[in-house]
Amino acid sequence: MNKNKIKILCYGDSNTWGYVPLLSERYSSDVRWTGVLQNELGQDYLIIEDGLNGRTTDVDDPRPERPGKNGKTSLIASIKENNPLDIIVLMLGTNDLKKIFNRTTDRITEGMRELIKVIKSNAIPNVLVNPIILLVSPPLVDESKKEISERYVGAGLTSKELAKSMRK
Repeated sequence: MNKNKIKILCYGDSNTWGYVPLLSERYSSDVRWTGVLQNELGQDYLIIEDGLNGRTTDVDDPRPERPGKNGKTSLIASIKENNPLDIIVLMLGTNDLKKIFNRTTDRITEGMRELIKVIKSNAIPNVLVNPIILLVSPPLVDESKKEISERYVGAGLTSKELAKSMRK
C-alpha cells in the first residue's frame, strides 16, 4: 500500500453502507457513494467505508433487537482502527429523525457536535495535520412514501431544517 495515500474515513448509516430501499439488499461497491468517490479520486486516495444500517449520531436504539447503533460509541473504535487519517466524513442524522427517537433539529445537531469532539480527542494527525472533518447533511426525507412515512412522521420538514442547522 502506498503510504502517501490520502486516507478518508466515511462514517455513516445505511446511506454509507449502501442499503437498497425496499429490497433489503446492498448496492455493489462501485455504486455506493463511497465507491464512486474512490473511483473519482483515484489511486492516490484510500476511502475507508464505515456504514451501519440504523446508526444514529449519539442515541441508543431502545429496541432490544437493535443494539450497537449509537454512532458516538462506535466512532472511537473506527478512528483508532484507521488512524492516522486525513479526512473524516460524517454523514449521520437520518435515523435520528425517526419518530421513535423524538429528536429535534437542535438535538441532532448537538449529536453531531459530540461526534466532532470524539474525533478531535481520538484522531491522530497524519503528517502533523489534524484531519479535516466534513459534515454531510442527510438526504431529505420523502414522507410521501408509505414505508417511510410511518417511521419518519414529520421528518420531511425536520430534515430540511437539519441541513441549515448543520451548516451553522
